[in-house]
Amino acid sequence: MSEPSELLCKDCVYSRVNLIDRIVTFNNPRSFNYKCSQYVIEAEYDPVLGETTPASIGYCTSARHSEKICGPDATKWIPKSKYGLFKLLKK
Repeated sequence: MSEPSELLCKDCVYSRVNLIDRIVTFNNPRSFNYKCSQYVIEAEYDPVLGETTPASIGYCTSARHSEKICGPDATKWIPKSKYGLFKLLKK
């Protein structure tokens, strides 16, 4: 098994979470939204029902599981604060 990454989604500039979601869900991974412009789930038209599902933003957990978006190695990871710069340099 590989060693866990020290690049955490909660420290990434693309990760966003509401304060209420953080309090209510107790830091559930599904409360962190991935706000990178490359990972937007586009609106889809359903020809059967005639409805359009609205566009939405994916979660950080699904972005880390997908090699195309961020991947387990956190290829798109950028620190939120200056304290994360050393983690970025070690990457």
